[in-house]
Amino acid sequence: MFNFQRSIFQSEHSTIEKALYPRCDYKGAEHYAAIPNLRGASLILHFNSQIMDIYARQMSSDDAAAVTALSRQLGYPLPAEQILQNITLILSSNDHDAFVAIYDSEVVGWIGVAQAIMIESKPFCEINGLVIDENHRGKGVGKLLVERATLWAKQKGNDMLRLRCNVRRAEAHQFYLHLGFKEIKQQTTFSLDLTQ
Repeated sequence: MFNFQRSIFQSEHSTIEKALYPRCDYKGAEHYAAIPNLRGASLILHFNSQIMDIYARQMSSDDAAAVTALSRQLGYPLPAEQILQNITLILSSNDHDAFVAIYDSEVVGWIGVAQAIMIESKPFCEINGLVIDENHRGKGVGKLLVERATLWAKQKGNDMLRLRCNVRRAEAHQFYLHLGFKEIKQQTTFSLDLTQ
């Protein structure tokens, strides 16, 4: 597994947190601040040995086709039109956001995050979707996006980040445990079809 060092770069328009791997060719904050659409706080991975930059930015409506294709890799066959509508709704909400990981100008992963407010518990933030392209797994993309969601949650004033994961996805469970998440319970999900 990778050992991260952390550094925060401040610029006039953004705060950039860079995840530095061993043997990285470090680039200055100005390089990342100049990347188009790199709004707000973004996380950067730079792999010198593979000459690759992977960074996270806020999802946009232009990402709908790529997000649809990635979602289908995990068996979610929602049409691109509905994905686009969902992205638009998320971006218009103060309590939801979504981010994509970009490598070589292509979307290689996405994460959705939302503020949760319930009567019986303190407000918390929840990851409600995380998909990494099957050809880019094991390269730190998932950790990058979870770190981005963590930053968003902290900016919202939360002290807890949660997620739900299908009981059959054992590899995903190990991934989240490795990142420091703790399993707190298992539950059954019920659904009621309101069109009937």
